[in-house]
Amino acid sequence: IHGTADDTIPLLDGELARNHTLGRDACSLTPEPGASTCETHDCPAPWAVEFCPWPGAHAVPEWAGAEMWRFFGSLPALE
Repeated sequence: IHGTADDTIPLLDGELARNHTLGRDACSLTPEPGASTCETHDCPAPWAVEFCPWPGAHAVPEWAGAEMWRFFGSLPALE
């Protein structure tokens, strides 16, 4: 979750971190089509990458908690 108007950590730094993780985990560089606020990238199991740009600054948007619960809840349970 990264604000497009973040003046503490520029959006480009967040995008570079996302791209590094996508490459490291052999994920698709193109997000899957969907209606979510976040970009979902196809990754080999058990990896998952989502990037959520939002039109805000260096702050936590009100929907962040629910989005994080959704993301972590979508992952397979560890044994």
